[in-house]
Amino acid sequence: MTFSKDGGGKLIGQNLDICHSNSSQQKIKRLLETESSNIYTIKKNGKKKMIIQLPWFYENKIMGLVELSVELPEDIPHFDRD
Repeated sequence: MTFSKDGGGKLIGQNLDICHSNSSQQKIKRLLETESSNIYTIKKNGKKKMIIQLPWFYENKIMGLVELSVELPEDIPHFDRD
């Protein structure tokens, strides 16, 4: 499981600043202030992944940030549906 060495599920609800660099903290702050998302792909340990970071809301109040990491197959199909 991702982040299991860092505490796994115990990380939920923790301060994001504790485990992020200053530049990452600035990106997180921008996402929260602008209520925007950050979506990109990476390749790590030979695996291609899509990273999706977006604010989490509860009763129209921003409560934190959610990050999804989705492993993508190398030969994933792509369709243009214009």
